[in-house]
Amino acid sequence: MTAVQAPTASWRHGGPPLGSWRRGELGSRPVIGGLLVLWLVFQAVNPTFLAPDNLVNLSMQVVALGVTTLGVVLVLVAGEIDLSVGAVSGLASAVLAVTFVQQGWPLWLAVVGAVGVGCVVGLVQGALTVRLGLPSFVVTLAGLLVALGLQIQVLGTTGTVNLPYDSWLVQLAQQTFVPQVLAFALVAVVTAVMVVSGLVERARRVAAELAAATVTAVVVRALGLAAVLAVTVWYLGLDRGVPATFVLLLLLVLAADVVLRRTRWGRGLRAVGSDADSARRA
Repeated sequence: MTAVQAPTASWRHGGPPLGSWRRGELGSRPVIGGLLVLWLVFQAVNPTFLAPDNLVNLSMQVVALGVTTLGVVLVLVAGEIDLSVGAVSGLASAVLAVTFVQQGWPLWLAVVGAVGVGCVVGLVQGALTVRLGLPSFVVTLAGLLVALGLQIQVLGTTGTVNLPYDSWLVQLAQQTFVPQVLAFALVAVVTAVMVVSGLVERARRVAAELAAATVTAVVVRALGLAAVLAVTVWYLGLDRGVPATFVLLLLLVLAADVVLRRTRWGRGLRAVGSDADSARRA
């Protein structure tokens, strides 16, 4: 019997071998590459696509979709699917607009009511899937139709409702930007946190005799991210700057990452999505 040679120290402490590329372990590289290709194509079609004012507009417009996507990610990680997210988002928006503009509710109460409607719909669909064993595809497809009907019912004959421009919600979404000095300070904080967390993670993996990146790789990765963020802040600052809602989206993404990777609930969710039967037996 041939003895199996243990991984060398350079492998354990220097990261996985290049064979990971051949096995298809590319991480987020294909997504980043696809985005770069799309940007180049759009820029070739319209030379103003990468202009600072257009990128500021896009960074504001992507927030609503990004927040919705975070919820979908949690569902997909669990191995399920939700087809009703768009319709439920529209229903919650209709509740917010009608209660605030037409019913005269305080804006904060209207926001709480809209979030509550979305939570109730998600709770009902989740209960039907988990307790009754119904496929999430079927449940959320039916929920999509129900939510669309409820949205029409809530809006009534008005069709659309415009929020007052002077409300704090509209001001936050369209007129609030992070001062450039504060934005650069946030970049420095993010870089420092990334270096510290990377070194702590490396120490834990080395102690467990697992493959780990070198200290140089951790620092270079953090500095690369800092350079990208600094250039982005500078470029957006040529127009109006970094939208406050976009920073809020990034904080929510960070919180979701911490929950999924650093908490018992998040690890359990990922285990169920990988193999529900094995997770249950474990």
